[in-house]
Amino acid sequence: MSNFFKSIGGVVGVDTKNVDKEYTRYKWQVFITIFVGYAIFYITRKNLSFAKPYLIEQLGYTKLQVGAIAAGMPLAYGLGKFIMGGVSDKSNPRYFMGLGLILAGIVNIIFGSVHSILAFTVLWTINGWVQSMGWPPCGKTMKVWFSDNERGTWMSVWNTAHNVGAMMIPAIVILGVGMFSGSWRGLFFLPGIISIIAGILTMVFLRDKPESLGLPSVREYHGEVLKEDVKVISKRSSKQIFVEDILKNKVLWSLALSNAFVYFLRYGTLDWISVYLVQYKGINIKEAGFSFFMFEFAAIPGTILLGWISDKVFKGRRTPLIMLCLLLSAVLVTTYWMTDNMVIINIAISLIGALIYFPVAAIGIAAVDIAKDDSAGMSAGWTGLFGYFVGATGAELGVGYVLDNYSWNVYFIMLIASAIIAMVLLIPAWNSGKDR
Repeated sequence: MSNFFKSIGGVVGVDTKNVDKEYTRYKWQVFITIFVGYAIFYITRKNLSFAKPYLIEQLGYTKLQVGAIAAGMPLAYGLGKFIMGGVSDKSNPRYFMGLGLILAGIVNIIFGSVHSILAFTVLWTINGWVQSMGWPPCGKTMKVWFSDNERGTWMSVWNTAHNVGAMMIPAIVILGVGMFSGSWRGLFFLPGIISIIAGILTMVFLRDKPESLGLPSVREYHGEVLKEDVKVISKRSSKQIFVEDILKNKVLWSLALSNAFVYFLRYGTLDWISVYLVQYKGINIKEAGFSFFMFEFAAIPGTILLGWISDKVFKGRRTPLIMLCLLLSAVLVTTYWMTDNMVIINIAISLIGALIYFPVAAIGIAAVDIAKDDSAGMSAGWTGLFGYFVGATGAELGVGYVLDNYSWNVYFIMLIASAIIAMVLLIPAWNSGKDR
């Protein structure tokens, strides 16, 4: 591995003056950096959702063709998130994440410059791979800078970064199209430029693990583990980690399989809001943008509150609360389906957003919780592999096929079924976190 990416070593338990002050300063610095960085990743990922109506109306693509272009992203992202998770565990996150943002920006700019459906599909697939350089270094950063008893709250706050990024997209739609002579291609040019700048700033402000700065490890700092325990788990090979911590972990399998259906529900709802409201309900793209905005906006207080509840009320037991959120989401999807009243539709969409992102965040948190320090990225990547490779891909190709060949009614039945199946698959993980 290149020394440019290599994670910096350090002496565990260095006697440093003002440790509390330094820890607090760097915790906030790395948190803000990964929060902003991941929000920018999201605007270079979800901008295609707003371009879909343009591709259908102006370029004459079918919903299945548009779904096929979009499907390259979760396929590459799911596989890349798992593979890059292993690479990230052994890398310095400041350069790893920074390079990912720069590459995402470059790919977006090229995407906005091409004209064929093949080029769109290939480039969006490549974008999926470079996007996978976002979550793993963030997950690793959360693991090495925040203790077990505070990570649920902090990670739930961090998980709203993609909601913030998505909330920026409607404004970027208007600004980007306006800046580039009214062309939908501005939806990709402007995010691309922003992402490149953000990548450079990430390399400047993000930091590796505390030990690289001469600080004690987070576990030693909080008195959660002995020094010797920190050292023991650092010399395993990637193959050994994969076999011991991934393949043999039944709870992780439960989380990963459930995550596939959680992601189908998430992306099946979010990515088709604008198409459903514009083409089926007959509203304009700005009104559809407001509904999209509300889905993401409501997710911020919802995810933070539910994360706090999972830490303080459920004492780290994420699964019961995840299942409750999925049950309520199924009820709200039914409401979204059955009404023609836009006020009720927007309320339902908002509440789905407030609820669905906690399962998305909590499954990742649960994977990190049960992982060792040197397998956090790979464990989270494993759940992400199923979420994106199966769930998000199905939400693009599967939904596109259903809408071209069946009806919106079948689409909503699929969303409700995915929530129920996700709940059932979580049963083996019911007691996960009970002994924390």
